[in-house]
Amino acid sequence: MVEQVVRFGTAAALNGILTEPGDGREVPVAAPVILLNSGILHKVGACRLYVTLARQLAAAGVPTLRFDLSGLGDSDVRRDALGFEESAVAETREAMDHLTTVRGWDSFQLAGLCSGADVAHMTAVVDARVVAMASIDARTHLTPGFWWHNYAPKLLAPGTWPELIRRRLARRAAAAASEVLPDEEAFELPTYVREIPPRDALAADLRVLAKRRVQLLYVFTDGLGFYNHEGQHRRAFRDVPFGSCLRECHLRGADHILTDPSHQRRAIDLHLEWARRTPLKAAVPALEQVNV
Repeated sequence: MVEQVVRFGTAAALNGILTEPGDGREVPVAAPVILLNSGILHKVGACRLYVTLARQLAAAGVPTLRFDLSGLGDSDVRRDALGFEESAVAETREAMDHLTTVRGWDSFQLAGLCSGADVAHMTAVVDARVVAMASIDARTHLTPGFWWHNYAPKLLAPGTWPELIRRRLARRAAAAASEVLPDEEAFELPTYVREIPPRDALAADLRVLAKRRVQLLYVFTDGLGFYNHEGQHRRAFRDVPFGSCLRECHLRGADHILTDPSHQRRAIDLHLEWARRTPLKAAVPALEQVNV
């Protein structure tokens, strides 16, 4: 493989690493992959996931760009008033523009974990150069099956009800014995709240991707608590005609950032299989874009 630092961007100088096959081939075996930041983590990814994935994709003949959005890692901050969702989409599109300029590529695959999956989704909806998208713990919705898989095993397990009663009594006793802090001493820890669009709005976006036949890989862990069985995402959006374009996988027992090497290995294998099936020249309207 060959790795080089790239810099691009108009409103902010964005920094990335372009990883390419080292065999000198001019045409990649598949559309290049762009990896998007997860939360405030820089371009190495959680537990160096993006580094490992980029290098293994390059070994398989697929070039990869992993870059930092503005204000993260090695990239500069923006000086305008764009919010994160607008700026992240704009900067991802600038990354595609840059690769078109320096390499001549005109179709791309986007991938990311958590908020990186969100940015991939938002960009794919408005830019038809995106021909494939891979997500880890993407935005989805609950189904009746979620509640069944969540509660049925617990409620039917031997000893569940006596244990629930014991805990209830213990909590009452602890509450009676504890002292309430005065208002001036009370405090609340800051929390990160990830906003999930309404189901119908998300379904409308997914129908746009399904109509363009974007190749979708959805990998879910047990880390966020809103997904617990394979097939939940497809069932949550039964009205979206995914057909064969959707691959959904549940990494049972995996945490959100894939700290277990076996779970990370499985996620990487899924991404390799997904990426190699999407050719550089895909049958989508060339450079058909929607302004954001």
